[in-house]
Amino acid sequence: MTGHIEKRHDEVDTGPKHRVQAAKAFDHVFFGLRHDLDAFEDDHHDKDGAQHQNDVLGDQAKDLVFGHMLLLKLLVYNGIHLGVESPIFKTGMRGMARLARGIDPCAGTQRGWCGRVYGRKGRAMKLIIDTDPGIDDAMAIAYAHAAPDIDLLGLTTVFGNTHVAQSSRNARYLLNLLGAELPVATGAALPYGAETYLPSAYVHGDEGFGHFTDVPQIGADHHLPAAEYLVEMARAHRGELSVCAIGPLTNIADAIRLDPEFLGNLAQLVIMGGAVYCPGNITAHAEANIYHDAQSAAEVLGAEGNIVLVGLDVTLQTLYQAQDFAALAQASKTTGGFLQDISRFYLEFYQNVAGEEGCGLHDSTAVIACTHPHLFEMVETGLRVEVKGDAVGATRAVDIGAKVRVCRGIDSPAVVDLFTAQVASLP
Repeated sequence: MTGHIEKRHDEVDTGPKHRVQAAKAFDHVFFGLRHDLDAFEDDHHDKDGAQHQNDVLGDQAKDLVFGHMLLLKLLVYNGIHLGVESPIFKTGMRGMARLARGIDPCAGTQRGWCGRVYGRKGRAMKLIIDTDPGIDDAMAIAYAHAAPDIDLLGLTTVFGNTHVAQSSRNARYLLNLLGAELPVATGAALPYGAETYLPSAYVHGDEGFGHFTDVPQIGADHHLPAAEYLVEMARAHRGELSVCAIGPLTNIADAIRLDPEFLGNLAQLVIMGGAVYCPGNITAHAEANIYHDAQSAAEVLGAEGNIVLVGLDVTLQTLYQAQDFAALAQASKTTGGFLQDISRFYLEFYQNVAGEEGCGLHDSTAVIACTHPHLFEMVETGLRVEVKGDAVGATRAVDIGAKVRVCRGIDSPAVVDLFTAQVASLP
């Protein structure tokens, strides 16, 4: 089979549209495999959750593996081809081979497919995104809505890229565009200790969606403020709920102040923020989300919990260019088209200010880290956040304090391909 794939590698179109189609096709096979194996595993546990003595990855599981491999082979024979050098293809084939040998495909990785971060419903991870939409926020929310391994339960909003009222309006507009009927709980309007806040309109536009400024008000916010909503949901889904914070951390700090058990009730808190081993982006020292409320970040990153930090150390390696947005819009007319439209402002900022021919998938990378930690190299360290002085907002690795898993390396092609594949599957 490998030789045949290599032979076809030079014969097929490898343009952006074809890569989108190929990645989508592979995902259907790969996630189908995982769903079947999860169901098989559930059937082999007793009422107390203890595994039976028989091999849970026995002949029946192997049959499932080889059945899906056959489907993948048929896709290849029909010209829907990923190429043997594709990181997604390599990861999938390694996982299938390990399963066929009766080996846990997640062994040696940080929280794999069957880790406790996944909810019981179809093994999809229960997720709430704390957000300040925001162009890259919109991309991350679209990804979370599309991903078959994520059960998106709601959004909480915070100041950041926009004022918080704009964040909530934008979140409700985006959910309506996606056809997702989910709650939006409005949160903090100001950083700790501040009386005013001025958004970075030069990055995301006056209304948060680039040149699209006439954003309509659709629907209404949840009756609970963000921190209370987060605390209630963490209690209701104890040990199963993940929260991905992709804006300033004020709502998260408020939730911890409201309920000291909040972090302990979560499966994980994944944060897009910080620049631990690289320079900042809003100052030489600080990343924007941390900088905009350094006090709240210090409280959150100093608390005990299962916390993952996805900062500029990895997100700047996920470059998404104008041609990538064009391919996305071609595959997904409504969602991809919207993201392409609002991204033009964002790409102009990156080109004019940073000299980059593309933007980083900052927030989307954090969401992907929730379910695909094996695509990241993580180091465990204490963190100190500078709350005053010229280096305010800096995140520094220290040997003391609560431990945080900091993403230091990334399989960036796999992350970019995964983002494209999932969002391209949307209308």
